[in-house]
Amino acid sequence: MGNSGSTNMIVAAAAAVATGVASGLYSLSSSLDSVPNSHESLQLHSTHSSSGSSPNRRDSSELDIVQSSLGSVPNSHDSGKLASELDNLQSRLGSVPNSHDSGKLVSELENLQSSLDLVPDSCLIYLPLGSGLGSASADGSVSIGWQFPPIGWVKCNVDGSSRKAHRSAGCGGVYRDGQGKWLCGFARKLKYCNSMKAETYAIYTGLARAWRLGFRQIIIESDAKSAVDLVNKGCSSRHSLAKPVKNARKYLRKEWHVTIVYVPREYNRAADWLSKFAHDLEVGVHELKKPPKRCSKIIFQDKALASCLPGSIAS
Repeated sequence: MGNSGSTNMIVAAAAAVATGVASGLYSLSSSLDSVPNSHESLQLHSTHSSSGSSPNRRDSSELDIVQSSLGSVPNSHDSGKLASELDNLQSRLGSVPNSHDSGKLVSELENLQSSLDLVPDSCLIYLPLGSGLGSASADGSVSIGWQFPPIGWVKCNVDGSSRKAHRSAGCGGVYRDGQGKWLCGFARKLKYCNSMKAETYAIYTGLARAWRLGFRQIIIESDAKSAVDLVNKGCSSRHSLAKPVKNARKYLRKEWHVTIVYVPREYNRAADWLSKFAHDLEVGVHELKKPPKRCSKIIFQDKALASCLPGSIAS
């Protein structure tokens, strides 16, 4: 197998296990949220509050499941960032009172850290570059999944959805900085329309809110290529989507740095979740200062996966 094939195999392996690592870290992070308020500084990564029980009441089998699901990350893929993050978690756990039985969490973190060296052969899969799951940059590196924007830029992922059976439509978006941090988000319930119109309104809403929020270097990512092309190139006044396209293009003429690009669906999971979440809301735009609980896990996984893949620039 050639060098490109080997690279793709390794990247695919990293993607497979990094999602497991992210899930494990998220579960551990969530468990820290249940420590009493006097220890709120220990609430790492999770952006929502939790009313669950303290760690010493957790079913030990849950920790076993976390440990068994993690796999490991190849040395060739800069796993140092994840290891550093684990070290940070471990050092902060030292201040948890003994009454909260932090020993199990410390032990689990040590196990996670020691598992970062090897990838089981069963995790290795061949991923052709033409599969749509991987993308190659100019320097030849391959990425899978959401990626950090350049430092100083904000990335907004948007998506739209339509449910014909329920006569319902919605769109959503999330703004993240160069370190993958959730800055804000939105969920917009639309009057019923087809999915293409919902996707176009998603781009328009993402642009409009970015401008109002004061972001002046913004990347809009959408998994609807037709909608991206419409907004970037424009359309005739007789087009069925002329109104949202015209409104969106007004923002392209403002004094800021903005780009709208197509990405595969795998890069856009958080926005996809928010677009579906919007269906259960009242018609209108709803600002989300923090991610809904179920969306938090996707945000956490995106950041973990982006951190261990080639081309990562977050510090």
